[in-house]
Amino acid sequence: MLSKLKNIKISDWLVIITAGYIAGAIMQNILAVKTFGNSLMAITTGGTLISWLVFACMDVVTEIWGKKRAIQTFTCGAILNLLFNLVCWIAIIIPGTSDFIQSSYATVLGTGWRIVIGSITAFLLGNFINTQIMYIMKVRSKDQNDSKRFMFRAIISTLFGQLVDNALFYLIAFAPLNIPGTVENSWTMIGQLVLFTTCIETLVEAVVSPLTARFVKYLKLKTKES
Repeated sequence: MLSKLKNIKISDWLVIITAGYIAGAIMQNILAVKTFGNSLMAITTGGTLISWLVFACMDVVTEIWGKKRAIQTFTCGAILNLLFNLVCWIAIIIPGTSDFIQSSYATVLGTGWRIVIGSITAFLLGNFINTQIMYIMKVRSKDQNDSKRFMFRAIISTLFGQLVDNALFYLIAFAPLNIPGTVENSWTMIGQLVLFTTCIETLVEAVVSPLTARFVKYLKLKTKES
C-alpha cells in the first residue's frame, strides 16, 4: 500500500487533493444546516466536522503549487458547489414517487437561497483570505521548508480565513432581517456560532497540522524528484 502511494506523481497528488477539497466543500455546505447546542447556547454546526479538511487542502495547494493554483482551486470549488445546489433544487421540484422520501430529501438538500448565497460568498472570501495570508507568510518566511513555520502559517491563516468565512455565512444566511420564508437566528446566537465555530475549527487545524506538515514535506521531496 505504502509503495503504491510512493509511486503517485506530484501532478496526480494535485488531482487527489483538489478532489478531496471539493468533496469536503460540498459536504460542509450540507452539514452546515445542522446546529449543535441547546436552547441557551448555539455551539457550532455540522460543517465543522469537515471544514478542517477543506482548509488543510487549501494550505497544501498554496504551499506546494502557489497562490494562483489555489485561487483556481477554490473558484472551481465554489462553481461546483453552486452547481450541486442547483441540481438539488431541480431534483426537489420534480415530483417523487414517495411523499416521505420527497419530504426528507427536501429537508436535507433543499437549502434556502440565503444559505446558498451566504455559503458561496463566505467560501470564496474565506478561502481567499486564507490563501493570501498563507502565501504572504510563506514569502516572508526565513526558512520556507521548516515544518514548524508551515504549521504556524497554517494555523494563523486558518484562524483568519475561518473567521471571515463563518462571519459572512451566518450573517448572510441567518441574520434577523425579517425576510419572509427564511430561517433566522438572534444576533446573540450568530455571535456565538461565529466565535465557537472559529475556535473549534482553528483548534482542529492545530491538532492536524503536524500531519499536514509531514505530508507537505513529502510533496516537496516529490517535487524535487520530478
